[in-house]
Amino acid sequence: MPKLRFWPLLGGFLFALLCYFPLFLHLDSLSLRLWDESRRGVNALEMATNGHWLVPHFAGAPDMWGTKPPLLIWLQATFMKIVGYNELAVRLPSALAALATVFLLIWFAKRLLNRPLAGYLAGLVLLTSDIYIESHGAISGDYDTLLALWQTAYLFTFYRYLEDRQPKLLYLTGLFIFLAAFTKGIAGLFFLPALVVYAIFRKEFLPLLKNKSTYWTLLGVLIPLLGYYFLREAVNPGYLQAVWENELGGRYFEAKEGQEQPWWFYFRMIFKYELFSPWAYWIPVAFLIGFLTKKLQHITLLLALNFVLFFTLISFAKTKLTWYFMPILPGLSLLVGLLIAEVYEAVRTHLQLSRPWLRNALLMVMMLTIFTLPYSRIIQKVYVFEHEGYLKEKMDYRDFMQKIPEEKQYSILHPYYNGHVVFYQALYNLRGYQIQDKMLHAPQEGVLPENPETPPTFQQGEKVMLCETEPWQYLSSNYAWEIQREWKGCKLILVKGVRE
Repeated sequence: MPKLRFWPLLGGFLFALLCYFPLFLHLDSLSLRLWDESRRGVNALEMATNGHWLVPHFAGAPDMWGTKPPLLIWLQATFMKIVGYNELAVRLPSALAALATVFLLIWFAKRLLNRPLAGYLAGLVLLTSDIYIESHGAISGDYDTLLALWQTAYLFTFYRYLEDRQPKLLYLTGLFIFLAAFTKGIAGLFFLPALVVYAIFRKEFLPLLKNKSTYWTLLGVLIPLLGYYFLREAVNPGYLQAVWENELGGRYFEAKEGQEQPWWFYFRMIFKYELFSPWAYWIPVAFLIGFLTKKLQHITLLLALNFVLFFTLISFAKTKLTWYFMPILPGLSLLVGLLIAEVYEAVRTHLQLSRPWLRNALLMVMMLTIFTLPYSRIIQKVYVFEHEGYLKEKMDYRDFMQKIPEEKQYSILHPYYNGHVVFYQALYNLRGYQIQDKMLHAPQEGVLPENPETPPTFQQGEKVMLCETEPWQYLSSNYAWEIQREWKGCKLILVKGVRE
């Protein structure tokens, strides 16, 4: 029986711990965030309970506001069947996708670049990036981390195909392209321009056009993808029009939900607001070292092309949101990991460290020096999870509901559409509660299948929960009331009658 090597086992165990804490520590402690995460949670909850796996539903009707293909919702609904109807099921697909992305970086660096250390370093760079461990990132039930996994995978498999020329790698590239598109629609195809230009630089574009495997790959992507869109249109009329308005021309050529920004928005996010901190400042040097290192020139070229073309594509879109640049982070993390690994090898060679314990000591000192501050900042973020900013009070409802489990029947009054409220209302009603959702103002068109009565009316003896200032002002000025329970800014009120 071969002897187990101590240092690799210890290193693997420590690395697994380093991955666990940013991704899974307190993953389910925070209530679902206000917009996309809570809406995906409602989609998954209704899918898991109503059995409509082809068409995601919201508030009992086909969701025409969230029009992406249902891969993420399928995963979330499946986890609800396994771990229960809760926050963990909503967020597990993203956290596991982030972990898979780290493994992908390790595999790629080891197998194709012969730089195993760089893969581990790249994984740590990714997991210590503020924007990645954030809402819409690895600890949130949104599309973007799963999308980044598939896009990075097809970028890497295409690179390997041009190195090895094995048709199965081209087919694998097509599979990952399909999964990316089936996760977030047209956004899943945003790495394709880099593949085309890279093939041209490598003088492989014409051979690709002459290769029948290319066309089989295209058919393998298009047939199931278009098949889903047309099948859903058949059972959900108006879906294709909604896709156009929400994802294609409408979102790219018009600013949706007031999200119009200047073309340099993403560069400002990375550098001024340090959302890829501190690694953004390493990127220019990483590109330089990559181009100067012969064995890294091809992958550096692909990553550079992808960086430029992807940023150009999203920067000229009218609708700009911070997390739209998240798919580029694994590739940039690989570049930084390669840079740190090259620096380590240069220092080790210069110091002529031949003994393993000396090399390990040098590596440990470098890692502690480079990663301690970024890692501790991320752990501090996930250890004490709480909502922040001016929207915080809109996401306190779940915590207040947990503090009054004996109250089974009441209405939740809030100003505008709130997916957080919709999710927890549905969740608690599944447990036998009778909770109603009431709004002061009608939501924008298409958000809900039917507009509710606004402003609502209340009867004597009715109980009302509220956590925001405007509903409290409305209720206190129009009704006589009595506070039953109170926590922070939240109140459970018994309506005594209409105020004269």
